[in-house]
Formats: sequence, C-alpha cells, structure tokens
Amino acid sequence: MMVKRWYLVLLVFLTTFGHLVVGEECGYTVTDHHGFITTPNYPNKYPKNSACTWIIPNAEKSKFIDFNLEQCCDYVLISPQVTGQIKADSMEKLASIGKVEINGGDTKVFFKADEDSAGRGFKLEYWRALPETTTKTTTSKPTTTTSKPTTTTASKTTRYSVQPPSTMKPPDPLVGVTAPKNACDKYPECEKWANNCGYCKSMPNFMENNCSLSCRKCS
Repeated sequence: MMVKRWYLVLLVFLTTFGHLVVGEECGYTVTDHHGFITTPNYPNKYPKNSACTWIIPNAEKSKFIDFNLEQCCDYVLISPQVTGQIKADSMEKLASIGKVEINGGDTKVFFKADEDSAGRGFKLEYWRALPETTTKTTTSKPTTTTSKPTTTTASKTTRYSVQPPSTMKPPDPLVGVTAPKNACDKYPECEKWANNCGYCKSMPNFMENNCSLSCRKCS
C-alpha cells in the first residue's frame, strides 16, 4: 500500500514538473575555430524553462542560420554586441529587425525559455580568431671580456765591473815609509803590507819588486 502511494506521488511530480528538465548540453564555452551553437533538442522543440549560456571567446563573427522561438516570452541575449532581447518566430522576422549577423569580439549568448509552448530554437554559426603565436626571441647580450694587458717588466740587471786585485789601486804605500829593511824588502812596512793589508795579492807587481821577502818571492 505504501509503495503504491509513493509511486503515485512520483507520477504526479513527473507529470507536473517534467517540463523543467533541461537538455544535457545547455551552455558551454566554445573552443573550436568554427562551429555551431544550437538550442537543446534542435531541430526539435527545446525544453520548457530552458536557460542556457554559451561563451564564444575572440569571435570574428557569428550569424543565425535558423531561428524559431515562441515569440511571446522566449528570447536570446547576445552581449555585448546586441542591446536588448532578440525575439522572433522566424528567420524573416529576425532579418527584419537586423539581428541575423553578429559583430566580432568576445561574445556571450544567453537563451531563456518560459514554461509555455516551445519553438524549434535556433542554430548559430560562429568563427573565432585563432590566437597569435608569439615567438619569444631571447637576445643574449654579447659578453665582452676585456683582459688587462700583461706588463712584463724586465728586471734590470746591474752589472758591476770588478777590477782584479792587480788593477786595484790601494793607498800609496810609499806615504810615511821608513828606510829599506834589506835587499828583498825595500821598505820596513813590507811585512805589514803583506800580512795585514794583503798587498801581495792586490799589488803583486809592486810587492814583488819592493817587498818580495814578505811576499815570499825573494830569490
């Protein structure tokens, strides 16, 4: 008994409000370059109380190729290109009000049907502009490497001319000398010159001729 009661309630609900069911593809954003938008069930009658919104991004143009709405209260809004509701029951009526072709740009199409009788709906053809493909060119700045010139400073080599002992001129040994000591050492300072001053090596000629004994050169 309870099952039959719920069945009757469901049957009454579907009979009363079944016309509220809206088509599955009732509005979307189009992505194709070219295509068509149609009301649910087109070319058959659209569901009552339909409310659908389609978005056409970057549209080049669009135009109706079929249009049949219940003229009383069903309508189409196209924004921002068209001001006000579009109501017509035929293409002839639509053409008479100049609403067949729609200008380009981002386009929003809104369709609304009331709960009364329905028409065939509409079919709208659209064309979209393809997005420009931007090739990003990366220009790398040339890297300039400035190398500092390497300065090679030649080391100055200072050469000192060293005279051999035989050419060096020591203090004059004859200054303040006394009388000769013997035949080989002609000066009493010969021993001092030889042992302390090293004149045997620095003045060999003078010392051999005048101090040969102290330089051990006496024969």
